[in-house]
Amino acid sequence: MWLPAVRRARHTDTLWVQARPEDVIRWLSDPNRRQQAHHAYTGPWKLAEGPTFALLTSGGLRMHYTVHYSKSTTTVEVFDEHLADRSFTRRIVLVHRQAEARRPATAVARLRVDATEERGGSTVIVRALAHLAGRVRLFTLLGFRDAAYANAMAHQAQDICQQVLGAIREGFGAPKP
Repeated sequence: MWLPAVRRARHTDTLWVQARPEDVIRWLSDPNRRQQAHHAYTGPWKLAEGPTFALLTSGGLRMHYTVHYSKSTTTVEVFDEHLADRSFTRRIVLVHRQAEARRPATAVARLRVDATEERGGSTVIVRALAHLAGRVRLFTLLGFRDAAYANAMAHQAQDICQQVLGAIREGFGAPKP
């Protein structure tokens, strides 16, 4: 039996928009739009460094920034891995450091967005998988805060999906559920 934090947290959401699938994917993965629209809601977190952007030869984007809150600092790196006409895959690495902690906690998430043609528009399926990496994964195998980490990964996967769906609703005027 696997401990809760060792499993990958999964979340899937679906949305219908009145646009061609290729247009939705092209809009979501457009590096220029992403650079201009990087005003992500960070809540109480303050931007400490970045964001820096690097265009990839595949047409994707690599984004890197650091946010700070109280005694915690999180470094985020987003890397476009695969881009096709009707889908793309993105890798997100979060390294969380606390002032009292000896080592950072690393979480890796994969985002996959697929768009299919349906009912005169597109059905967009957003999937996110999140899991722990590095030493913190080892500590969860030993039973250290495994339920707390599992809940954090589940929320992380859900938040990633909700951010993508929010961007689609904003860009294409899709109705809220």
